Amino acid sequence: MAMDVPGRYQVHVAGEVPDEFAAAARAIALSSRQRRIQVRETLMLARSSGQPPALGSLPLAVVTAGRQVPGWVRMQEELASLSTRTTHLTAEEAGHYVHLDDPELIVRVIRDLVHRASRPQQSLPR
Repeated sequence: MAMDVPGRYQVHVAGEVPDEFAAAARAIALSSRQRRIQVRETLMLARSSGQPPALGSLPLAVVTAGRQVPGWVRMQEELASLSTRTTHLTAEEAGHYVHLDDPELIVRVIRDLVHRASRPQQSLPR
């Protein structure tokens, strides 16, 4: 569900939060504070330039929601490329809130990351 609001904002909540929290999610998204945060984050993304520093062999887990816009997927791929020990998974049926849509996947990813971090020389395939 997209909800038009004054100005150029749309609030998308369907499939992103459980139905019982949809009204609260809309209220948060429509709050002035939330809009300021979104504008600030957008400006920070626009200002950032260049390649972030490589993470070397630091274990990294990147979980990408399957229902995302192509630009976001590209940024997730760039993030995954920062470490030589990255596990990059796509939660095919998940929206922005992967931890709500596929909590079992998140638990598995965290356990795997802890396991890999405790064994610094082991590297799993990407």
